[in-house]
Amino acid sequence: MKVEALTKIGIPAATIKKVHDKADRSTEYDFFFELDGKSFGIGAKKTLRERYKQFIKTAMTSKIDVVIEITLGLDLNEEKAKTILEHGTKLFVSDEIYQQRLFLQQMEGVYSTKQLDLELLKQLAKNS
Repeated sequence: MKVEALTKIGIPAATIKKVHDKADRSTEYDFFFELDGKSFGIGAKKTLRERYKQFIKTAMTSKIDVVIEITLGLDLNEEKAKTILEHGTKLFVSDEIYQQRLFLQQMEGVYSTKQLDLELLKQLAKNS
């Protein structure tokens, strides 16, 4: 994912930063910004590998309001998805993988990357 994906939906480019989490410096957010007074930290990678486990520890110590992982989903299985969701992280998966894997469509907190828009981000902020 590129910063243009966020600017295209209405997040000003000047407000998007790449930062490390203040409470857990081992976690890097590829995109960090604020929306409606809430902070968003997004990790975007082609594959999850073991990186998704970093977000578990970070979710328990961080003051970030909305944590999102975006992935192509090639190595995403049901167990990893459940682990990610258990700790409050939202998961966006490439539409192709999302459509192929019914279990993803049935999990609350998992979205297709085609669903990523300003309204959904505002809803996530509201619910955080």
